[in-house]
Amino acid sequence: MTEPTPRWQQRYRAPVVGFPTWSRHAPDRLVYVSSESGIYQLHSWDVASGEQHQITHEPVGLVSGEVSADGEWVLWHRDRTGDESGSWMAAPFVGGSPEPFAEGLPIGWDEGLAPGLERTVAAISDRDGFAILVTERDGTTRCIRQSRDSILLGGSNAMVRGGTELAGLSADERLVAVEHGEHGDLIHSALRILDARTGAIVADLEDAGRELVAFAWSPVAGDERLAIGHERRGERAPAIWEPRTGEVTDLALPWDHLTEVTDWWPDGSALLLSELDAGRHRLHRYDRDEALLTAGPAPTGRPFIPWSFPNPHGQVVTGWRIEPGGSGPFPTLFHIHGGPTSVDLDRWAPDLQAYVDAGFQVVLVNYRGSIGFGAAWRDTLIGNIGWPEVEDILAGVDDLVARGLADPNRLAIAGWSWGGYLTLLMHGMHPDRFITGVAGVPVGDYALGYEDLSPLLQAYDRALLGGTPAEVPELMAERSPISYVDNVKAPILFLAGEADSRCPIRQVLAYTDRLAARHHPHELYLFPTGHAPFQIDERIRQTAIVLDFLARTVPGIRVPG
Repeated sequence: MTEPTPRWQQRYRAPVVGFPTWSRHAPDRLVYVSSESGIYQLHSWDVASGEQHQITHEPVGLVSGEVSADGEWVLWHRDRTGDESGSWMAAPFVGGSPEPFAEGLPIGWDEGLAPGLERTVAAISDRDGFAILVTERDGTTRCIRQSRDSILLGGSNAMVRGGTELAGLSADERLVAVEHGEHGDLIHSALRILDARTGAIVADLEDAGRELVAFAWSPVAGDERLAIGHERRGERAPAIWEPRTGEVTDLALPWDHLTEVTDWWPDGSALLLSELDAGRHRLHRYDRDEALLTAGPAPTGRPFIPWSFPNPHGQVVTGWRIEPGGSGPFPTLFHIHGGPTSVDLDRWAPDLQAYVDAGFQVVLVNYRGSIGFGAAWRDTLIGNIGWPEVEDILAGVDDLVARGLADPNRLAIAGWSWGGYLTLLMHGMHPDRFITGVAGVPVGDYALGYEDLSPLLQAYDRALLGGTPAEVPELMAERSPISYVDNVKAPILFLAGEADSRCPIRQVLAYTDRLAARHHPHELYLFPTGHAPFQIDERIRQTAIVLDFLARTVPGIRVPG
């Protein structure tokens, strides 16, 4: 008799559909990402006819793509290994064999694509730097700007949608918006408008010490208004920039939460806004009635419970708790988000619910460095990585133990990417606080990892730390987990991607080699792609490995059936 699929795996198998990308000029045609095949792939959908097709069949999978401006092609950045570098491909909207999108576009890291009818703009980085390239309708490609500093297509830093197809190229295809660090501050990007034909600078907008991002050009040809985000009020807020005149008009809003422009109405008369309030999003039509999205029922899980506590500086840190049922104190898993400029939201999370099914209270902490709590909160980490986050996490531990909600003898910590970095830093600097740890695609040796990072992340590290490893060796060593590796007491599970260009494999192995040299208990799972798998089977496999490890290292935890 076949055993029923465990509930925690059913949540992974439930098909996930991403936010669609619509063609500006063929509004019935859209492209969306779905996991229904078991690997995240691109699908096309002609809304008028109802016809749908799976377009990509990439073994590594992918989570983003575009539809051409005329609606005839699906475009995506092919990454064969998972290191996120590759080339742009195109396939017919109705399905068919893929082919290179443009012969003149070089292989590199995707920093944004904006398809147009007459021309398409791409931003690509490689080991030599960053470039903006324009491919004309006749197939010719030319570079209109190059720099050693970061140049990303407009829309790259939007949180909700990341719409370079909306913010990169103006509706008349004459202007290109870029987010750049050429003014010497990658963390607080500035905006620049380029002439799409010549590359000449049309306008610049910079807020010293504050980030500017692009959201979307007006969809009306000849209307050169660009919806942008600024931080002059302390948190990301929307405005309209008219580059030719330099006029910037703030949108008057009755709240002060992080707010982004998701898109314009087709006639340019209104804006769709996304407000982030206490980890939940609300959609609004600007200047009219509020509009909320609804969704159908999904497989059940335990609710996210809002939680807040003070850190040692008297600041209020917020987060979430997910209880397993029953009464505390619970065995507790601190699940630390990455980024570091990310945020834990009340969201669909099969992995977190699986850990709750196993018997854990799962805890999420929006430590200093998280977005959505003001620019000053996010920028705490500039020149000061690792320690503020660890301090906030430990304050959360103390708060839950004091409340009788967490069992101090059954505390675990897990994190992926920057969360993996903090997991290792915690075990090295505070080895007695957690009895086990899971470090997914972590940073273990910061200086060694820098050598293998993608160009954009090398630039980000220089901006965050104030220089290269050779230029700030003391800070790099002080905040690198490998400096404290010999203090580690708890068993640790590592998961690492062999083609990862964000948290490269070589520095992970340098850390695990140090543990092995002193025969410290640890386990290492390697997968063949990059920073995160897009295959559902692989995500389930990794969660099963984590569940098994936690069940063996935390009393009272079991692998859920």
